[in-house]
Amino acid sequence: MTNPKQPPPQDLTPISTSTCPSLTNTSKISYKIATDPSSVIYFQIIKNSNVGKFSEEWIAYKDAKAALPIGSFSSAPLRKLYRNKSLNTPGFLLAALLNEGIVEREPGKVMLFRFKDDEKFLAEMQKLIAAKIDTTDATQSAKSSGRKGKAGT
Repeated sequence: MTNPKQPPPQDLTPISTSTCPSLTNTSKISYKIATDPSSVIYFQIIKNSNVGKFSEEWIAYKDAKAALPIGSFSSAPLRKLYRNKSLNTPGFLLAALLNEGIVEREPGKVMLFRFKDDEKFLAEMQKLIAAKIDTTDATQSAKSSGRKGKAGT
């Protein structure tokens, strides 16, 4: 895993900002994706439309992926990534991974997921990193990279 010390925010370059439904579909979660000078990809939860609290810690994608077991899982394996131990934040990160198409719901299960594939996600992030495009504006994001807000189905 990446050093648990948070990367200094000035060392991260935002490359994407998106909004998606929470896993329970009771709120909207906004998150940033950024990269460091070594092209390591990070996720940060930045907003919850409901009253639930969350941590704004940056989490390396490679650490999130490594935390996910083979087979079915809930958000529980992601808890160990957060120092602030918010119970909401791992679920919000899982919602972001679902929105990015990295995980999918286990058929017939409401709150169980499985790793899908991250090749498309990684290829898209590498394009954004190479172009050094900041797609934090949703309009520019859709125009410049072809991304649209995903429904998280």
